[in-house]
Amino acid sequence: MRDKDLLRDKIKATRKGLPQASVERWSQAIRERVLGLVPVQQAVCLLCYVSIGNEVATHDLIRALLARGKQVAGPLINPETETFVPRIIFDFDSDLRPGSFGILQPRLKRSEPCELSRLRVVLVPGVAFDERGNRLGRGQGYFDHFLRRLPESVRRIGLAYECQVVPSVPAGPNDEPVDLIVTEKRVIECPRRP
Repeated sequence: MRDKDLLRDKIKATRKGLPQASVERWSQAIRERVLGLVPVQQAVCLLCYVSIGNEVATHDLIRALLARGKQVAGPLINPETETFVPRIIFDFDSDLRPGSFGILQPRLKRSEPCELSRLRVVLVPGVAFDERGNRLGRGQGYFDHFLRRLPESVRRIGLAYECQVVPSVPAGPNDEPVDLIVTEKRVIECPRRP
C-alpha cells in the first residue's frame, strides 16, 4: 500500500506541475488519438470519466463523441457505497453538475440509466499506468469496482500523459488493468487479461 501511495503522490505532483499549455496541447493530441481508435469508432455506447484538475481533459472529448452520435455515459458516484452507476447524457453543458469531490457528474433528471451490457468501451482515468496495463487510480477504488462488473468484451482504455506511464505499477488482486493506454505520443496495446 505504501508503494502505491508514494507513486500516487509523486505522479500527482508531476501532473499538478504541468503547464496549462501542455495540458491543453497533450489532451488535444490524446483526444484525436482516441477518436481514431477502431473500438471507439465502432462503439455505439461508451463511458467516459469526466476530468478534473490537470487530468487528461475529457470535456471536449465527450462533446466530440456526442457530436458523432455516440451514446456517452458518465459516472454518477455514490460515496456511501464507494461505487458509481453509468448514466447516459445528451448534452455536456447542461446534463452535468458538480458532485462528489467536485467532479462533474450526470444530473438524474437530465440523464438516463445505462445498462452495462450496452457499453463497448470505457475511457478510464488514472494517476499512473505501466505498459502491462496496470493502473493506479485516484485512490477511492470506484473504477476498479466498476470494471470488475463489466463483460470481458468491453475495451478498457486508459488516458494518460507520457509522464504518467511508469516502468511498474504495484498491482493487487483488486486492481483492474486496462487494454490500451493512449498518451499524447502513442497508443500502448497491453497484454490481454487472463
